[in-house]
Amino acid sequence: MSTVTTPTLTRCTSAPPPASFPAEIVLDCLEALVEQVCESNDFSQAYETLSSCAQVSRLWNAPAQRVLLSNVELVRRDHAMSLFNTLQRQGRGSSVRNLVVGVGKAELGQHMLDASTLSQLLYMCPNVRKLTLLHHDLPYISPCLIPEMPHLTDVTIAASGWKSSPRIEVDFLQALPRIRFLQLPCPEFARAFPKDIETLPAPFQLFGLSAQQYPTPISQWALQNSTNTLQCLTVAFLGDLPLLATKHPRLRSLRILTRLSSSSVSAAATSALNLGALPYLERLEIRDLSVKPPFLRTLPPSIQYLRIWSTDLARELAELLEERERTPESDFARNLKTVVWDWYCPKGGSQDARLALEMRNMLNRLRQVCEEAGIELRLYERTDGRRASQGKDMEYEVELRASCYRAFNLRPVPLFDSAAELTTKLPTRVVRDMHGLGIPLAAHFKSVSPFMDSTPGLWSPIFEDCFEGHGDWLERHLPALQKKNNRRSI
Repeated sequence: MSTVTTPTLTRCTSAPPPASFPAEIVLDCLEALVEQVCESNDFSQAYETLSSCAQVSRLWNAPAQRVLLSNVELVRRDHAMSLFNTLQRQGRGSSVRNLVVGVGKAELGQHMLDASTLSQLLYMCPNVRKLTLLHHDLPYISPCLIPEMPHLTDVTIAASGWKSSPRIEVDFLQALPRIRFLQLPCPEFARAFPKDIETLPAPFQLFGLSAQQYPTPISQWALQNSTNTLQCLTVAFLGDLPLLATKHPRLRSLRILTRLSSSSVSAAATSALNLGALPYLERLEIRDLSVKPPFLRTLPPSIQYLRIWSTDLARELAELLEERERTPESDFARNLKTVVWDWYCPKGGSQDARLALEMRNMLNRLRQVCEEAGIELRLYERTDGRRASQGKDMEYEVELRASCYRAFNLRPVPLFDSAAELTTKLPTRVVRDMHGLGIPLAAHFKSVSPFMDSTPGLWSPIFEDCFEGHGDWLERHLPALQKKNNRRSI
């Protein structure tokens, strides 16, 4: 990307007056400017740059507002009222693409958004594509108060405590029939689900689901109409792989963030797991360190992306790839393009020194066999043995999401447009009055790698995965999440 600076735009005497630029060119200029300052990690300058551009003219003001309002994050009712006034006065509600709200009752503060405020916000932002709803004892919202939301395809809903009613969450989701990707990361064992939950209708057909565990009452309810449409599943615990393969044979992406089951997986049990029962599986990510070979041997030929943590699985993969090179007729992982190994080696002590030597040999061996097989190998070191050093592969996620639509001959719905993608690089602020705009803007997410924050062990794996980049906002406004989700199973 060529370097573009504010002085170049304002001092070029041969250029036409700023007001005569087409809006598309103005937006391209704003994107280039903020991209530049974001690359230098000077995020505060991004706000100043956009503010300065917004004051050039009315024509420049509109694209600047579009960028700044693409992602809206609200937790306080008074801030929501201020935003309502701005949206009504300037007609900018259609600019909001990504909406993050905290809803609750008096326990977390009398000024939190309530049901009526949330309903009003949804009506004013008809083009929202992604809704993240974090709540403390979610109040009941009548279906007649929930707008149609024709563009809403991605929903995350999570409770900050154990008192919330799952039935109210179900009632809310039933009013959103166009959902394609659903994230329900809350643990279910401490929450009372209605006995008839599986008999309640789920109006949507999901392409992707993220949940604490499968199978559970809430996951079974969410997937009741998604037998042939579910293509992506992310869970902390996978309790029944054969059931998953039977109910959702077209699954293309399976990510297991903790274990195959709540107990350790023996070698005998592992050998009984047949990944070949998922003939369309393209991506497998498994962090379970107790999984033993033979496990990868049953990978279907369709597999393209493999991410593992276990050294035993890395060794098995190297052996299988070496065997494939010796046996040209071998069908093992013939479409495998990318391997990611999150490796770990303890440091210190004579025993650790021996393990470090073995690990280096294993790294070199896997690197060599992947190179010979034409497979891209990415190596990430786990710094504390329990945490990955890198989050999701977002480039892969975006392409996989689009391909889910194409698999059913549907036009992909982009989660973000270029303006919304831009704001994800801006720093987190709860409310900031933008110079020249007079808009009390809500917080923008900051992109923090690998997960939500820099404090290891604070969040459970499924929360890290669902709320990557949201940590600062969550920690400040929903502290109950920290207390309740600090209980982790590793």
